[in-house]
Amino acid sequence: MGDEAVGEEAVVESSEVAYRPSPGWPKVVGILSVVFGGIAILFTVGGLALLPFFGGMVKGQLNGATLPPSMQLSPLAIGLSAYGALVNLLLIIAGFMTLARKASGRTMHLVYAMLGVVSTFLGLFYQFQMAGAVKAWAANYPDNAMVQQMASQSGGPSLMIGLVITLVLGLAWPVFNIIWFGMVKRDPESMIGTDDEFV
Repeated sequence: MGDEAVGEEAVVESSEVAYRPSPGWPKVVGILSVVFGGIAILFTVGGLALLPFFGGMVKGQLNGATLPPSMQLSPLAIGLSAYGALVNLLLIIAGFMTLARKASGRTMHLVYAMLGVVSTFLGLFYQFQMAGAVKAWAANYPDNAMVQQMASQSGGPSLMIGLVITLVLGLAWPVFNIIWFGMVKRDPESMIGTDDEFV
């Protein structure tokens, strides 16, 4: 009788040890990835689509000058926007995979992080190029006050502030993912919990 009681207690203790609640971080990280990816695609595609509309609004104020290069659709702008949209689509998929606690979510987040870093520096390159192009454009209209004003707003402190914002916002989530999935949560068990792990 005593042995049976001891056996039952061992089973209870064993079941208690085996039970661990699933870690909550995959849900948080997955949701944030889906949200950040969706917002990025919305702004990237939406900004590109609205560029002709904004150009039409500005054109009447330029007193005969052509639109600045920054307000014209170019193959480079379209290509960079398409690349950025694809990178963030990958982030959305990675978010859903992580929500489902799939090991592929970690891999996809790491791939996104690397591509996201590249995308950020391509964005910086584009801003530098546009600043130079706008300066060259303004040189063709030295007596046009509106053109000169637009050129001054696209360079100097405004350019530096824009570059810093691009760098901070562009690298924040990719760097987090490199650290989180590359250094902290490195194995599939970290998504589902193990017998001796609390997250």
